Amino acid sequence: MASTTCLHALLILTLHLCFLSNNQAVKHGHSSSTPRSGRHHHHSSSSTAFPNPKLHQAYIALQAWKKVIYSDPYNFTTNWVGPSVCNYKGIYCATPPYDHTIKVVADILATGFHS
Repeated sequence: MASTTCLHALLILTLHLCFLSNNQAVKHGHSSSTPRSGRHHHHSSSSTAFPNPKLHQAYIALQAWKKVIYSDPYNFTTNWVGPSVCNYKGIYCATPPYDHTIKVVADILATGFHS
């Protein structure tokens, strides 16, 4: 249980840092939806498949997390496929207090597997 709580906190922190970095880039006139020269992302879903950049970043983080999960006895991450991250099992999306026009990952119910 303690390791699950720690992993949950680590993933939330990672997602939060991604969001902060995106907000800073937008403030300084950089777009996170277009790769900068020298940066290559190898993900199966294009950023245009996502309703907003935050869900695209959540997708990248969740797919990276899925790759390091070594025990998923209840097939928790089986439906973690494609750009609809709000439909992933255990992923809860909501509107953030700073922008009621978008949805972001608000919570992750990370029980039943180990990474």
